[in-house]
Amino acid sequence: MSNTSGSSTKMHLEEGIKALQTGDKEGAMTQLKAAQQAMSESSPEAIKRFEEGMKALSGGDTNGAITHLGFALLEYCQASRCF
Repeated sequence: MSNTSGSSTKMHLEEGIKALQTGDKEGAMTQLKAAQQAMSESSPEAIKRFEEGMKALSGGDTNGAITHLGFALLEYCQASRCF
């Protein structure tokens, strides 16, 4: 995974979570779709958490989505050492 895709993944996840926290679901979806494309080489656990977050979001559970996406970001950053 290149540093560019890694920093892009982190940025899109962070911005998607921020958008959800402020109630901007459309902005969140834009950021999360970009994050999903950039996560292709992420750890299986990060991808699983991301998918759970998207499932919660599509089901209308914004708080659940924020929780799962936060864990996806954590898993992603632990695997790619972005902290």
